[in-house]
Amino acid sequence: MNNEELAEACGIHAGDGHLRNKNYNRELDISGSFEEEIYYLNKVIPLFSKVFNVNIKGRTFPKRGTYGFIIRDKKTIEKMHELGFPYGRKSNIVSAPEFVMKTSNIRIKSAFLRGLFDTDGSVYFLRSRGKKYCEFKRNFNYYPVINITTTSKSLFEDTKRLLDEVGFDYSYDVRKQTNPKWADAHRIWIKGERVVEWMEKVGINNPIKSSRYEIWKKYGHCPSNTTYSERLSILRNEIRLDIGPVWQPALNVLVQD
Repeated sequence: MNNEELAEACGIHAGDGHLRNKNYNRELDISGSFEEEIYYLNKVIPLFSKVFNVNIKGRTFPKRGTYGFIIRDKKTIEKMHELGFPYGRKSNIVSAPEFVMKTSNIRIKSAFLRGLFDTDGSVYFLRSRGKKYCEFKRNFNYYPVINITTTSKSLFEDTKRLLDEVGFDYSYDVRKQTNPKWADAHRIWIKGERVVEWMEKVGINNPIKSSRYEIWKKYGHCPSNTTYSERLSILRNEIRLDIGPVWQPALNVLVQD
């Protein structure tokens, strides 16, 4: 078993997965939004099929509005549980597997971060406010931000440690909930030029998210509130998008005044 591929599968499970063990009903259930079907078909299903040597068929789950799959293979379920993933609701208690935290192999750590980001993370682009900024920065979403949010304090601490070990600068906070029934939101951000570093060291395998970065790379900015289909049309030049300042390459627009 390839530990790098297993680590990415574990990151995906930490974000989107669920282990069920109730009344002899043992399942590994993983799913994301309907829009992420292409990610599941092209990446997640082939990855889990290879790592666990099982035959997987994707399906929609209409009641929960998701697309994914269910594995009932006993060995697969036992393996994931042995790696530390709990049965039942895991959102507030999940953590990274021990083999990911203890390895000195940066590629394994990066693979887990990639799987976690692809399922539980987001990438978006901000404008700047204030007259001191140029017109482009005030009118276009040019400043890249990666965010990972979890309600699990353990996963939050593990993720920070992994980011330290891979070599990232980041910021974080804990958003306290007013409703005592809700868990606090532990949030991590990677911003600006560090997002370019993320693409080099970790990468994004979810095209729903990487398409935003590709638009920014091409145009120097990426509009908010677009669908994946619209972003593909932008990248194919079927939808026109104003290009950033021609005197500034996309990756250098961050430092333009």
